[in-house]
Amino acid sequence: FFLNNQLTDFSMVPTASDGTPAANAVAAGKRPRSSMSPALILDREGRLVGLLGSPGGSSILAYNAKALIGALAWGLPLQQAFDLPNLVAKGDGFGADTEGFPASVRDGMAARGVVLQPNTTETSGLHGGLWRNGRWDGAADSRREGVARTQ
Repeated sequence: FFLNNQLTDFSMVPTASDGTPAANAVAAGKRPRSSMSPALILDREGRLVGLLGSPGGSSILAYNAKALIGALAWGLPLQQAFDLPNLVAKGDGFGADTEGFPASVRDGMAARGVVLQPNTTETSGLHGGLWRNGRWDGAADSRREGVARTQ
């Protein structure tokens, strides 16, 4: 499986309780239900200048977006962008690396009705690289295992 090291995003039972085939049963040509969304960053000429991705289930999109905004919009080194605290909004819930936000931010958000709850899902595990100033700026999320080595 390309970009998937397990089958847990497929139904483990080939039929539903009523005996009909499970919509997401393992079968040839099927794709897993997942939020996998690695990002390839291209320059205006279409050349690869960056890539990143993260595990994290349904929070992957938020982890990737945070890193892309930090690195590309705010110009942070990739490691600093990865190390920013995570905030994931799902419906009425706001899961976060609560200790990563200053008390003033947490209090200000609470005053507006946004109460940050500790993250109860998979943490981010961003890994990636960004071509800057003639070299790769590599990074690995400190919340999980892994290191980045650049030359």
